[in-house]
Amino acid sequence: MDAVKNAAKKFLPAAAVKGLKSAVVSRKLRSAFHYDLNRYKQYSSSIVATEHQHNLRALITERYHSVEKGLSLPSPRPGFGANTIRTLLGHVDEYLTRFGADEFLETVGSVLSAYLDFNREAGVGQADVPQFDRINALLGKIGSIPNSAGVREISRQDIDVAISGVGLDFFLTRHSVRQYAPEPVETDAVEFAAAAALKSPAVCNRQFSRVYSYLERESIDKVLRVQGGANGFSDQLTGLAIITTNLRSYWNEGQRNQAWVDGGLFAMSFILGLHAQGIGTVALNWSKGPELDQKMRTTTGISQEEVIVMLVGFGRLRDEYKVATSPRQSLESVLTLDPPVSLV
Repeated sequence: MDAVKNAAKKFLPAAAVKGLKSAVVSRKLRSAFHYDLNRYKQYSSSIVATEHQHNLRALITERYHSVEKGLSLPSPRPGFGANTIRTLLGHVDEYLTRFGADEFLETVGSVLSAYLDFNREAGVGQADVPQFDRINALLGKIGSIPNSAGVREISRQDIDVAISGVGLDFFLTRHSVRQYAPEPVETDAVEFAAAAALKSPAVCNRQFSRVYSYLERESIDKVLRVQGGANGFSDQLTGLAIITTNLRSYWNEGQRNQAWVDGGLFAMSFILGLHAQGIGTVALNWSKGPELDQKMRTTTGISQEEVIVMLVGFGRLRDEYKVATSPRQSLESVLTLDPPVSLV
C-alpha cells in the first residue's frame, strides 16, 4: 500500500493525489458516520422512547429530575410543574404495568413524596396540588419510599471542611503515567474511584455511564491488544478500565453527542478518584473505526447499545518515575473573561 502511495505521489499531479486522498477519506468517513447513525437510531429513545426498560427509565429520570430542579430553586412556586407531573405519572404507570415496582421507582416515589411535602408546607390545599390523588395512589403501589431524592440541605461549612486540603496542586500533580510499581491495585481502590465518578454531572441526571475494570494480567493484555495504544508500557499496567455510556439514555438529534460528554465527565472523575488515592493513570483513547469497535465488543462482551468512550490504564506509583512534560497552553490563551454578548 505504501508503494502505491509513493508511486501516486511521484507520477501524478499534486491535485490528482489530493483528489484521490479526498475520495478515500470521504469513503471512510461516510462508513464511520453511517455506523454511528445506525447505532444511535437503533438504541436511542429517538423513535420509540418506551420500547426498552432502559429507554423508559431515561425518560422518567428526565421528568422526575425536572421536579427535583424545581424544588431546588431559590423560591419554588407552589403547585409548579402540572404538565411535567402529569407526563411523569403516565410514564410511571406504564413502567409499573410492564416491569413492576423496583428500586428505581422507589427513587421516583421519593421525589414525588418530596413534592407533596413541599406543597403541604407551602400551604397548598390537596385540591390545588397537581395530580394529588394519582400521586398518592402511586406511592401506595410503590411501597417503601427511601429519603434519597428530592432536595436536601447542604451546609457550606461541610463543603469547606471537605475541600480544606484540596488545592490546585491536586490537579497539577496528575500526569499521564507510563511507569508503574508492580504491586497490584486492590478492588476497593477501584470502587472508591467509581464512587467518585458517580457524582459526575449527567444530562438531566441520566446516570448511565459504566466502568468495566480489569485487574488480571491476561484480561488487561487481551483488551490492550485491541486498543493498540499502550505499546512500550502495557506490561507496566496492573489495572485497566473501559468507560462506556448507554445510548438508550438519549433521544433526537440534539443529544447525538451527549453520550461522549457524559462519559468524558465520568471518566475524568474516575481518573481523579484514582489520583486521590495516589494511583497513577493514563488516558487511552478509543478513536477507532467500526471494525475495531466491533472487535472490542467481541473481546469484552460490551453490548451494542453502549458507546465505548475511552480506556483508562492505572497502577501503583513507583517511588520515583518519569512523565512527559506535556507543556500546557498559557492561562490567557484558554480563559476569556466577560466576552461581549450580542443582544440581538
